[in-house]
Amino acid sequence: MTPENRIKSPAAIIGSRPTLLMQIMMNHIRSAKLLLLGYSCLLSGCSTSTDTASAQAPTGAPQPGAGTLSRTVSLRDLIGQGLEFNLDIKSARLEPLIAAQEVRKERAAFEPALQAATGTAYTKRPLNTRELLATGLPGTAGRDFNDGTADYSLGIVGKLSAGTQYDLSFKGNRYRNDLNENSLTSPFYPEYDSFAGLTLTQPLFRGAGVAVNMAPVNIAKASERIAVIQRSRKAEEIALDISIRYCDLSFAVGEIKVRTEAVRLAAALAADHQRRLEQGVGSNVEILEAQSAAASRTDELEVSVTRLLEVQAELCKLIGASNDASPDTMVPSSTGFLFDPPSDRAGLISSALRNRLDYRQARIGIEKQHIQIRYAQNQQWPQLDLKASCGVLGLDSSVGRAVARASSGNNPFWSVGLTLTIPLGGSEADSQVKAANLKNAQALMELQKIEQGIVIDIDSQLRILQVHRRRITSARAALELSRQRLDAEGQKMEKGTTTGFAMLEAQKDLTAARTQELSAIADFNRSAAKLAYQKGTLLQDVGFHVTE
Repeated sequence: MTPENRIKSPAAIIGSRPTLLMQIMMNHIRSAKLLLLGYSCLLSGCSTSTDTASAQAPTGAPQPGAGTLSRTVSLRDLIGQGLEFNLDIKSARLEPLIAAQEVRKERAAFEPALQAATGTAYTKRPLNTRELLATGLPGTAGRDFNDGTADYSLGIVGKLSAGTQYDLSFKGNRYRNDLNENSLTSPFYPEYDSFAGLTLTQPLFRGAGVAVNMAPVNIAKASERIAVIQRSRKAEEIALDISIRYCDLSFAVGEIKVRTEAVRLAAALAADHQRRLEQGVGSNVEILEAQSAAASRTDELEVSVTRLLEVQAELCKLIGASNDASPDTMVPSSTGFLFDPPSDRAGLISSALRNRLDYRQARIGIEKQHIQIRYAQNQQWPQLDLKASCGVLGLDSSVGRAVARASSGNNPFWSVGLTLTIPLGGSEADSQVKAANLKNAQALMELQKIEQGIVIDIDSQLRILQVHRRRITSARAALELSRQRLDAEGQKMEKGTTTGFAMLEAQKDLTAARTQELSAIADFNRSAAKLAYQKGTLLQDVGFHVTE
């Protein structure tokens, strides 16, 4: 084997090409230090000078902290901003307004209307012998009879909530024909008659009663209440999403702190190995290991930064802001426990049944179906209408005189009658009743499904919270042991009784323990937020006063 084909050790490689490799590793260390500087300023609320960072960093080195400002935000502030500016909530606020117009439209069926009508007709036809004798007109059978009429009316018509239809009007007719023109017994030519009075039509079976006639209005009102609830539900959903993302934000910022500290520890260890090498008690391999760990941890830190930016972008969407409008990095005001979830199962279920908006919506849906059932059942009855009319009549040779005669009251008029309509098939009304009953059964099952889901969700979240509490306890115990191990390895390193690899492993375990604690707390907060949402008091728990 030739010397060129021999495998060289890392120490030999470093010894043969120290300038290139050491320059690469020093670049990583400088980048790690720059990341540390930037995110230390980010988390402490200051800005990093771009000029200073550029002077310290090598060409092409990343500068994530340069020019970055942090903004401390609380969960309540973010939810408040989301409730005000989130576009989904803005859209949901329009639904009750639309539903209110539907109520107004249904009420319009009971508003009075001014009704005016006019018309004219003309016929010319031959008279048979009987008609000729009846009219007393001269001539023989087959003579033409000219008949012209014109009618006009003006009145107020409408419908009452009990189903009563009213028509308060003035009606008139003009008759111009051969009979009143040529007959010696006809006092007027042309003839004008008039009627002024009131006509009422009252359903007695189908369509009778306030409940039946107000059914469309009451259904529209129920839909309006549902629209209000849906608006509030959308607000709670956005609040839950913001709470979840806030937990993600808290974890991401905490993880950056942990990763930054890990880079610092690795860089400090590399510097310590360099010092020991200069004193003749270290090795190039240990320096290489520490520098490699620093470079790897720098990459992990960048991943954490990416996660923070993604979380912030999601939060910007939820609160109705843009990254251009909000360039600052969000830093949560609290990184601990956001909620204090109760553990009383019975109280949680009772709160959910009292406050859950989807449960209220389902109950209103059942009310709508009951209204629909009563209406459909009424439509199975036969149609029996009582019609009554009263007024005064007038007849003269002009409109004014006919009206004057009618206003005198000398010619009263009244009539009363019944109209009965019985459907021979009845399949339409029966199908409406059956369909309404089936929809009501569906609504009841939906309510039962929600009740079942409330119990299951609350039981599940209570158990999950217990698991997260145990995780937090375990993670804190592991964190304390990791700190003790790192301290012990540091003391051994000072005495020269351990290796750089063991020190790096201890640092790695400490970073993992810190990350596990952050993850356990974030998961606990997420589950606590979900529990508050499932019991219907998330907005109240955050500090908002909720009214429908």
